[in-house]
Amino acid sequence: MTTLFDEALFSVRKGTEFANFIAEDSSITMLEKQQIGRTSLEKISKGLDEYLRLYKAGIASKGEVLTLARAFPDNEEFQLSLI
Repeated sequence: MTTLFDEALFSVRKGTEFANFIAEDSSITMLEKQQIGRTSLEKISKGLDEYLRLYKAGIASKGEVLTLARAFPDNEEFQLSLI
């Protein structure tokens, strides 16, 4: 099974091939989009940990904060950050 953590990922969309190269020693944590069904917090826990670290440092993007707010809907701080 090929994942975003592989050295190279190729995907075909509408007949066009895209390549994303991720170095093995990269400190980037990628979240994989689940194609069918729902994802679980377990499956994306590494990415959420990274987003939380960025949020605490004050450098999380709006998309990362939105992901945290969706993952933790009872956390009032994340919900207020969306306003």
